[in-house]
Amino acid sequence: MRALLLSTFLLTASIANAQAAPNCDFGGDTNFEHTVKLLESAPSCKQANTILHACMWGSSADTAFAPIAVAKCEKVFLKKLPQPAEERYIEEMQLCPYGESRQDGTMPMSAAAICQANVAEDFADHPDKWKSKPLRASFDCSLAKTPLETTICSNISLGHADIVLSRNYNGFLKNADPSQRPALIASERAWLNSLPAKCNLSTAPASPKTINCLRNEFELRFTLLDACGGPMEDCVNGVLHPDPRDANTSEASDAPRASFDCEKSTSPLELTVCAYANLGEADNKLAALIEDAKRIIPPRQQKALDGSQNNWLKFVNSTCPWGAIGGVPSIYARGCVEMLYEKRIAQVQRCARQPVVDQAACFSRLEGISKTTH
Repeated sequence: MRALLLSTFLLTASIANAQAAPNCDFGGDTNFEHTVKLLESAPSCKQANTILHACMWGSSADTAFAPIAVAKCEKVFLKKLPQPAEERYIEEMQLCPYGESRQDGTMPMSAAAICQANVAEDFADHPDKWKSKPLRASFDCSLAKTPLETTICSNISLGHADIVLSRNYNGFLKNADPSQRPALIASERAWLNSLPAKCNLSTAPASPKTINCLRNEFELRFTLLDACGGPMEDCVNGVLHPDPRDANTSEASDAPRASFDCEKSTSPLELTVCAYANLGEADNKLAALIEDAKRIIPPRQQKALDGSQNNWLKFVNSTCPWGAIGGVPSIYARGCVEMLYEKRIAQVQRCARQPVVDQAACFSRLEGISKTTH
């Protein structure tokens, strides 16, 4: 589905390129700067988005192009939004990268960036959006009856997962051949019916383990719907039923989302870790490795390890690009945090095996990353 939609998108962009932005250039630093200048010179939100769609690269470069269009659109409405509508805008901007959170590669990064530009343009073009309120789920929570519905409405992160899944499912259903829709509907119903037993959900309120399990299940489901490739019939009858695991997604789990309480996360780093399942898993792994290391190193080195970890967290916060788009950390943040976690995990494993006299210096070394390229 993602490949099909992006191919159509790129074809449309090619046509638009010939009509609206004939000077688009693709690939290379010079062409990158040319596209930036085109976007910066656009006199309006709509024209900036027209150029963005025409000149999109379908790669991580679009995460640099999209904020230019977003900024032009936000000038139209952002200061006029009452608080509920501003919260809804931020929420919609967050849902864009969240919908791609379990997919790897640059195409999902591009899709998330273009999605955010579309959200900003939508708010700029439709003043009725300025009266909108934050969403709690894909349905009216005042009508929630079942334990699953009540649980979804009790946890905003699970509610966001439900919103993304609902949008992906409805889009998938709309694009499906009419003859294939009954199979898709049956597959979705069977999946929903399987959740209470799979995640040990019997009554509300649900336990934290059950909520984590449900969130992982929802994320796996909306990722499979979004990334499904090949003929629609194969997606419905093969990929979506009986629910295999995609190679690029993690198994559904009831494990804690991270080593800290994601419901109380506030910093850009914590919010980013909690938004992406793979980063949460990396955070849990790093925390476990540090505890393991403390059990085998002398007390003096344990203090050095704690101090080095605090310095590492400050280093990550100062290194990764937290520049906000509508209040949302840059999409580049995911890749930056992921790479730094990988380096830190390898470092802790390596340093724990070093001679005692070398451990403190080893743990304290801050290993960065090369500058991100487009």
